[in-house]
Amino acid sequence: MPHFGLIDEYTMLPHEAALLRARLHIRSGMRRLRQGMLKEGLFTLYDSLYSGMRFYILSPENRDRFAGADGTQRTEEMALYKMLRHAGVVDGSFDFESFFALMEKLIDGVDVEINSTEALKGYDKLMTQLGVMPFDESALPPEDPTKP
Repeated sequence: MPHFGLIDEYTMLPHEAALLRARLHIRSGMRRLRQGMLKEGLFTLYDSLYSGMRFYILSPENRDRFAGADGTQRTEEMALYKMLRHAGVVDGSFDFESFFALMEKLIDGVDVEINSTEALKGYDKLMTQLGVMPFDESALPPEDPTKP
């Protein structure tokens, strides 16, 4: 993953690690898309989205709001998204279910036509609603763009 070697998640508070991971993966995922690495870019952005949702529910100011969720719900992407949607944190303008289905097809090796612009429609807004974006890229640890 793009964050390997850039951060030590085990020395950070869980919400801080999730936020940094989300931002590193946004940077790397977008770079991969620009380089024509569509599947890799989308997988990386998917991980960023998952990390962004974890950041939101693990943040000290939000933790109590989602304390009733059991451990399974707090780690599964679809359940996290539904909890955040139900709580009014995100407005549903990002089609998470379609994005999730696309990721499952790509994991299964199904050959699909990918329009990254369409697949990511509303992604920036969702990440802004979660408090992940906007951010100053220069504040992130430098990456090695030669590494995929």
